Amino acid sequence: MKSIMVLDSGDYMSTTKIVKKVTVRAVIVKDGRLLLQRDGAGVYKLPGGGVEVGEDFIDTLRREVLEEVGRDIVSETIEEIGMISEVRRDVFDPQVKFIRDTYFYKCDITDEEHELKLTQSEEKAGFYATWADIDEIIEVNSRHGLKDCMKRDTFFLKWYKEETEVGNNK
Repeated sequence: MKSIMVLDSGDYMSTTKIVKKVTVRAVIVKDGRLLLQRDGAGVYKLPGGGVEVGEDFIDTLRREVLEEVGRDIVSETIEEIGMISEVRRDVFDPQVKFIRDTYFYKCDITDEEHELKLTQSEEKAGFYATWADIDEIIEVNSRHGLKDCMKRDTFFLKWYKEETEVGNNK
């Protein structure tokens, strides 16, 4: 999959250990709007998460979309978009250099809605599934002091808007 960008904070020079994580994110567009998660503070996040042991990227994508936005992916519509690498000091252990590769896929979903299966932290943050315009997502997320995952998703959506017709009224 092609590399879109590297988000490198450069703050990890004195670290002694490396931790790597791989995640996937879904880009679901219908009628020019995207399906995302939104938290109680109003910040948007693309549905997706970490690849678990024994899962491939597509299995993870299916599981995360079902859990986070309550929809099934239409398999034949899945398309690779690109990958973003994040390199920074770990937020939990200052001795660790953290590297996360996030793979983005465009896909369609079925109309059938399922109950969300949120993690405890997602429930605590007040996450829910919603449709939104890409310009609104970028504007709202850019106003907040963003966590790394929201920063990554916002950088991706700015890039995606420039690369596609979503939100460009072409």
